[in-house]
Amino acid sequence: GIYSDTGSGSSFTFTNLEPNTTYYFYINKSCNGIGESSTLGPYTFTTTCEAVTAFSESFEGTDNNLPDCFSFFASDVNNISLSFSTTASNISSGARSLSALSYLNGNALYIVSPLLPNIGANSHRLVFYAKGTTATKLDVGVSATNANTTNVNYIYSTEAANGLTSNMKKYVVNFDQSYSGSFIVIRITYNSTFISSYIDDIVWEAIPLCADVTSVQTTG
Repeated sequence: GIYSDTGSGSSFTFTNLEPNTTYYFYINKSCNGIGESSTLGPYTFTTTCEAVTAFSESFEGTDNNLPDCFSFFASDVNNISLSFSTTASNISSGARSLSALSYLNGNALYIVSPLLPNIGANSHRLVFYAKGTTATKLDVGVSATNANTTNVNYIYSTEAANGLTSNMKKYVVNFDQSYSGSFIVIRITYNSTFISSYIDDIVWEAIPLCADVTSVQTTG
């Protein structure tokens, strides 16, 4: 659609725009009824994502774009590569997962969720699948911002001696306390060179009233 409006001065505020949408705009000047200036543009801006109370991200699709409304950081962005894996053993479900290859010992990848207003509601959990090596350690934390990773309250960690496993493993982190923050941060630390990790099916959902079934045993 086309949005048209007029204003004066050096700034202008648009209203009633859609969230997470890129807009293109042009500018010209009306000269007191005697004509208009030449048109400048197009210029672009993208509106921010709106808050969500639940999400499910499985990294499906056919393009190479990272999912909207998530943020991705690294300790050393020049020594990590993000892509999508289509290898069956690296996937929890669907056709692909998010793959990261770190070239640097001590590097870390940070995956930051969309804005979540119900982190402190004591009612939700984070579920995801991950795979790596014993040299990859995973932490889950809460942050007040998605702009940086300097002040994260980490509430869950894999055991340092074990790290991630060589098979896709399900992780469940219950947010059953009043944690303060608006974004969830998943940090993967690479304690060796040239190692990969994979993550898939990240879900933010209500904690079920009935506990998950974790194993089945038959007799007879």
